[in-house]
Amino acid sequence: MVIAGSRHLIGTLRRSWKLTEINDERAAEISTVEESLKGSDLPAAVMVAEVVELPLFDAPGSRTAAHTVIGWEPNRYSVTDMAWDFLPVLGFALRPHGTDEFVLHEEREGGLVPMAAARAVEKSILDGAGRLLQHGQPLVTKCLAVKALTESCAMANCELADGRTVDLVTELRAGGLPPTSWYAGKLPSETKVFSCGCEPVQP
Repeated sequence: MVIAGSRHLIGTLRRSWKLTEINDERAAEISTVEESLKGSDLPAAVMVAEVVELPLFDAPGSRTAAHTVIGWEPNRYSVTDMAWDFLPVLGFALRPHGTDEFVLHEEREGGLVPMAAARAVEKSILDGAGRLLQHGQPLVTKCLAVKALTESCAMANCELADGRTVDLVTELRAGGLPPTSWYAGKLPSETKVFSCGCEPVQP
């Protein structure tokens, strides 16, 4: 993908099945793909294969095919549909007519424009030397409230470091509800399981 005139190798993210559609056979297929990726260098960003239709800044009355580009992190092999597991959206990839390369764009006043070098650095997509930076989940900065959903699940209303306020679902393995302080400083992926008021149990 081309970002502000420089070329970068990124990954492609393709949909498989909804969580409710995963049976033993499909789960085994997903596990096989994950195992094949372990030990390899994963990209700092991925382009979602599914197309979205968005307007161009220079042609607000028309819409063009684009692909969402999200930050990726080491040791991650999939996401759910829930806000891309809170991974950041870096922009949108468009392939200009007559070319084979995708170019990263950003939204500006309701339309897409090519990502400029200064903007890519300002948004920490590229460093000063033009290298693509790694972007993962933002940390939880504060948990506002925790409530029980069921006997085995809790929902926590949390603020993330990128400014979003989100609801995180936590499985309860033993003991009561997690205190709000347990969430602060963790990644959303580290809040999936709570046991006895200790650190989350690894699944």
